[in-house]
Amino acid sequence: MPAVQACETSRWTLLAFDERGEGRGKGPVRACRFKCRSWRCRRCSWEVAREDYRRVEYAASSAAWWLYVVLTFDPSEWSDPWAAYLGASRLWDKRLRRRMEREWGRLEYVQTWERTRRGWPHVNLLLRSRDLEEHVRSLPNRRRWIAEGGHGRGRLAHWTPWRRWIAGVAPSCGFGRRVWAEVVDSTDAMAAYLVKVAHEFSSSQFKAGDQRPLGAPRHFRRMRASRGLLPPRTRAVPVESVDRDTGEVTWSLRAKPLESRSSWSAVLANVPLEHFEARDANWNDVATARMFQYHAAKKRLGKPVPPPRFE
Repeated sequence: MPAVQACETSRWTLLAFDERGEGRGKGPVRACRFKCRSWRCRRCSWEVAREDYRRVEYAASSAAWWLYVVLTFDPSEWSDPWAAYLGASRLWDKRLRRRMEREWGRLEYVQTWERTRRGWPHVNLLLRSRDLEEHVRSLPNRRRWIAEGGHGRGRLAHWTPWRRWIAGVAPSCGFGRRVWAEVVDSTDAMAAYLVKVAHEFSSSQFKAGDQRPLGAPRHFRRMRASRGLLPPRTRAVPVESVDRDTGEVTWSLRAKPLESRSSWSAVLANVPLEHFEARDANWNDVATARMFQYHAAKKRLGKPVPPPRFE
């Protein structure tokens, strides 16, 4: 992952400028440390975890009734975990989701992906639909105490026989036979789910074996949802910071409130931030950085051009 490696080693810099300044090509240019904002990055993973949790909490709080489902993969049916990751999106979008929507109508769902200690993926799924809710409510549900739940503290789960249906359908769609299903229809149950999500996002890298799906292919989305369910990500904008003791002025990227608008734009430069310690960034650097992006685009297409050089 070039962007993740560049972020961890501070190899790239963002050149930010205000398009509403003194005119294009005349306003000040600010040099900021590049942030990849990837869940794989050791620098950005904690910030991304907080942002993802905010979005999941917003989506989960949009309805009072959900089904919580865990789907696994059978190692005997796959050559290796890499093949399972490659097939994950196809199994859900093309098979299981379509099968469920034929039965229960259009689904709203949120997925969070993890890996087991052996490296195989599994997905935690929160889903709902009007027909599915009516069907599950008609079944003889019961409450069940799970001693190993709540990270060892135990919790009360709303058990549902609908698990038998998903346990029979999931293997035919390519998932494993081991599944879990329970109803999330109370404040306590929703709190337990959100605590679990928070633990997954913030502590998975510290668990035994690190449960982040680091073995997944490039551009694999750790969190997925039905269209329109998750709120947009916050945008990062350059913010000025002044050291109280030395008076040194530095610029960094901070999250922008969703309700506010920003006229800031930025281009990527393939030089470390230390390059601009001796001098301020200028519009010649912006032009060179745009050439760097052009060079990177041509390289991806297999048409390399000479890379640009900064002064």
